[in-house]
Amino acid sequence: MNLSIYVPKDLEAPLEAEAAKRGKSPSMFVQSLIRARLVTFFRELTILPFDRLCGEQFARLKAELLVRGQPIPDFDVAIAATAVATGRTLVSADAHMEEIGDLARENWALGKRTD
Repeated sequence: MNLSIYVPKDLEAPLEAEAAKRGKSPSMFVQSLIRARLVTFFRELTILPFDRLCGEQFARLKAELLVRGQPIPDFDVAIAATAVATGRTLVSADAHMEEIGDLARENWALGKRTD
C-alpha cells in the first residue's frame, strides 16, 4: 500500500528542529514519526462487518429515502446503515448523510454534533 502524507508548512520547522535535536535527517525523522502514528492508528481501528442487521437497516433507509424523493448513493446508505445498526456515531462532512434522520453524526470540519 502506498500512502502520501502532506505535512503543512507550519509543522516543517518544529519537525526539522526536533530531528536536528535527535541527530536525524528531517525526512527520515518525519517518515519514522508518521509510520509510528499510522501503526498506532491501524492497531486501534475496528472494522465492522456488514451483517444481516446492517442489510436490514440499508433496505429500510434506502426505501425511506426513495419515498421522500431523496435518493443518495448506495455506498453512503451502506455506511449510514452500518452506523445505525451498530449504534455508532458517524464522522462525516458528506452532505448526503444529512438526509438520514436517525443517524447520529458529527462533522469535525464544522465542529458540531447532530443527532
